[in-house]
Amino acid sequence: MSTTIVSKGIEILSFRGMSHTIRQRMRRRERLLHCHGFLLMGLLLAAIAVQLDSDHRVAGAQESGTKSAANPKPTGFGCYAYMHELGGLENWRTHVKLMKTHGMNTFAIFTRGSQDVARQIDIAIEEGMLEGRVPIFLLDHSGIPEFKRLVQDWEEVVKKDTDPVPGWTPGGAVGTAAVIAKAREISKYPDQWPEIITYSVDEPGRGNPLSDKELSDLGRITTNLNAVGFRCGTACIYPNVKNLVPLLDVIAVASIVGGDLKGCKQAIEAGGKEFWMYHTGIPKTNLKLARWLLGYWTWQVEPASYLAWNWNGFIQGDMADPKPTDVLLAYAQGVEDFKLLTAASGHLERTSESRKSASLQAIEKRFKRLQAGFRWEGLPMEEFDAARAEGKPWHETVPELDLNNLVREAKQVISVATSLK
Repeated sequence: MSTTIVSKGIEILSFRGMSHTIRQRMRRRERLLHCHGFLLMGLLLAAIAVQLDSDHRVAGAQESGTKSAANPKPTGFGCYAYMHELGGLENWRTHVKLMKTHGMNTFAIFTRGSQDVARQIDIAIEEGMLEGRVPIFLLDHSGIPEFKRLVQDWEEVVKKDTDPVPGWTPGGAVGTAAVIAKAREISKYPDQWPEIITYSVDEPGRGNPLSDKELSDLGRITTNLNAVGFRCGTACIYPNVKNLVPLLDVIAVASIVGGDLKGCKQAIEAGGKEFWMYHTGIPKTNLKLARWLLGYWTWQVEPASYLAWNWNGFIQGDMADPKPTDVLLAYAQGVEDFKLLTAASGHLERTSESRKSASLQAIEKRFKRLQAGFRWEGLPMEEFDAARAEGKPWHETVPELDLNNLVREAKQVISVATSLK
């Protein structure tokens, strides 16, 4: 692979030796350069540089798969987090530490300007909270004053955006690229950043089918953000999932009952897009259900990331010294369950039949029975139906599955597999 040094250490990859995916993105960026003129050259080259490492991670995952036994891509666990509602940057480090302690390795952050972006991400990196191979959602609310400050001849950019998407700032994709590029420039750890996924319309349609015009507008938002170097995603709720596969790069599906979750996952992955999940009610669930969702359920569904709405619901007390709720403790236990179940499944897949003891074979059969009988809903359905018949709300559904026993079996598999090495 060859490179060209354009200025101040910014490397731009030549087309030779690049994947088809990356070449397509480079061509879109070139077209945007021609559209907006030479004044945007420096900005867009910076945006390209910001995403080059992400392009390689994405292309590598698409070409070789993310389930490599040698180096599997970690699953993301995290939440939407409003740093400005937590007391600002002064308190952010304390909250990030608490997230890490309870199993979170990613987040979806709300930001206001390049300095804000850089500091929120830098603090998370300093605390070892972010997993570098897990992308993050960035919900940027910088606004026009910041765009004007960062984009040379901003008014010309706006004039050239003659048909902006309704509700979106004209030239906003260029402004967002400038904010992220500047944040990377002033960051202490730019080489340790995870991939930034820019955010589209949140929950488009809100459960109501989208019109052709609304779908077209969503596609235009993604095209504009792709053109300046970023993948685009959002949280989606059934029935607007499968119809969004051609229009988004990352789709976080609401874990609701009756939403054809299995079919949605199949459609997203068949379309070459990234399948995430999110849940708006975890902070108010009972403890066993929270553990079931983060552990057993996530092990069955296998999203690339699983986000919760939102961090404020997991904490209590003073924002300068927050304490975990009992649900956050159950969340952490669920994440640990997930890791153990995933590790045990991997060991069983890689161990030859001749080396499996009778006890391991029995555990493997149990795992397979659980997977075969899984109903792909966001709740254990028999227990949910029983709770509903008693007039109870969904979050009082208590799974009957013996999670402690399941985890003991997973640990037994891991122990035996380790001794066989």
